[in-house]
Amino acid sequence: MRNKKGVVLVFSLLVVVVLAILSSAFYTRTINEKNRAWRSILSIEAFWLAEAGVADGIRNLPSSPIYGSLKPNYTYSVNTTKLPDPYYRIDSKGSVAVDTGATIDRLISVVVEISDVSPDNFLYAIETEGDLVTTGNAYTIDGDVNENIILNFEALFGISKEVMKASATYLYDETTFGAPIDGITWVEVTPESQLTTAGNLQGSGILVIEGDMHMSGVEDFDGIIYVIGQLIVSGTPTIDGTILAESGADIDTTIKGHVTINFDIDEITGALDGLTFLSTEIVSWRET
Repeated sequence: MRNKKGVVLVFSLLVVVVLAILSSAFYTRTINEKNRAWRSILSIEAFWLAEAGVADGIRNLPSSPIYGSLKPNYTYSVNTTKLPDPYYRIDSKGSVAVDTGATIDRLISVVVEISDVSPDNFLYAIETEGDLVTTGNAYTIDGDVNENIILNFEALFGISKEVMKASATYLYDETTFGAPIDGITWVEVTPESQLTTAGNLQGSGILVIEGDMHMSGVEDFDGIIYVIGQLIVSGTPTIDGTILAESGADIDTTIKGHVTINFDIDEITGALDGLTFLSTEIVSWRET
């Protein structure tokens, strides 16, 4: 009887030992799988960081290097390399720091093609969607006029209005408009209001007026003026470059007074230089 009890005791102990070993193995496996899943999540986040770095690199071409952080321990670093025209290589590393002091890294390399906007898209001193109405004979238009046409902003500039507005060097409204005016200047006019420039338009580059505009006074601008609304030009302004009025077919563009508009391809070309790195296309992508 005692021998049977001893056998049962030994068997019970063996069962307990086996269960303990199995439990330990299951626990270890669970911990390892949890760690692998967590590292996989962190690796995906590092990949997203690398993609964010690529987007930042494209947005800031040709600047390099660039460092960014979306939250503590989540960073990216970007390096841009000039390739033969018209290409740039952008190398981006996304990094997530873990508690052990190590980092999980993902590396992405892309080649970007930049597109210069052709000044041949701009062939006229004035282009209007409605009629061009002139008053008196004191004005001077040196160049051709193209009226009653449909203007396509993206076809002309190679980028959308949204992209250009987001990339503007200066962003004003009708109450804050003033110097400086160069690079890309965007003016967002309040609906039912009008931008009136009474002698404070002195600048260059690309000037986009999102709304109605009345130019007057002694003014001087070199480059491209694009008005998304009604345009009235009076006083004695001098514009060297081109003017475009996206007003709709039923709205006239009016010129009166001693206005001088000179079609100038050199000023147009210079103004378009500000768009060089805004029109881009990824031509290759790989994870390294």
